[in-house]
Amino acid sequence: MQLLEKMKHNLNQIVCNLSPNQADNKKRPPSERNTAHLDALLHVIKSMGISLNVWRSKDAGKKLEWTSLLGGEKRSLLRKLPAHFNKILPPQRAPVVQKLWTVSVQ
Repeated sequence: MQLLEKMKHNLNQIVCNLSPNQADNKKRPPSERNTAHLDALLHVIKSMGISLNVWRSKDAGKKLEWTSLLGGEKRSLLRKLPAHFNKILPPQRAPVVQKLWTVSVQ
């Protein structure tokens, strides 16, 4: 299910780029960036009963890494997450992303 991994990555990029604090984060080193957007996404995912953990790698770049989801959790995430986009994306973007996501999954 590489499609799901790509969609998760793209959703994280969307949330990061549309976050109101994005301009502030560009000026900070990765270890000091505000993660409110990521925290909101993880909260929504966990509220759906899906176990997903995210952490910073120990490498110098401190990239984000996450646990892989197994079959049932992947399908559940694909099916349930679009209904929660209004909680993690700006109001003007959530319906557009929801429509694109839903069309991509069908």
